[in-house]
Amino acid sequence: MYTGAKSNEELVELYRGTKDERYLRELMEQNAGIIYLLAEPFVHTIPNAELEDLIQEANIALVKAVAEFDVNKGYTFTTFLKGVVRQRLSRIYNAETRKKRYSGAVNVSYEGLAEINKEGGSEGDRYFTVECEDINAVEFNAFLDGLHLSEKEQIVVRRLMNGDTKGEVARALKCTPATANYYFKRLRQKFIIHGYVF
Repeated sequence: MYTGAKSNEELVELYRGTKDERYLRELMEQNAGIIYLLAEPFVHTIPNAELEDLIQEANIALVKAVAEFDVNKGYTFTTFLKGVVRQRLSRIYNAETRKKRYSGAVNVSYEGLAEINKEGGSEGDRYFTVECEDINAVEFNAFLDGLHLSEKEQIVVRRLMNGDTKGEVARALKCTPATANYYFKRLRQKFIIHGYVF
């Protein structure tokens, strides 16, 4: 039965369980301020953009976030929502401006930073690439500066962006590939905490 005010996480679960649109509307109303704060800066960067349209795009991202949110990952719905909305609005910006995005030696995926060789794999594996299509080089470097990475984490990011294998990253850190995975997991947590979920 519908009872009124709930946390974002409760509303997500209630909507998923019942498909009652009232829960989704309440979630949208509850997050309207965040949606506005995320959409408003794009009005000034996307040619001919209107705030109302960008808010609608952000609400589409909210529906996607509701479908994909996993409370067991250790972050709040608000944090996850910010990442999904920024990703959608950045894609619109990219499409409208047709600007070339980050062009490192190899495209990389932050999801891969934690998922790399979960089951083992070999030192030559290269399947942990990070896609940076949503942020340009300047934004990416500013984002990295804001993470306050340790020296070893900086080595991991730079090596991954250069296309190094798991074994090459481990050798650069002077550790085993299994220990290198520890750094990948820590990096992914930092990306999630700062609102970038890929």
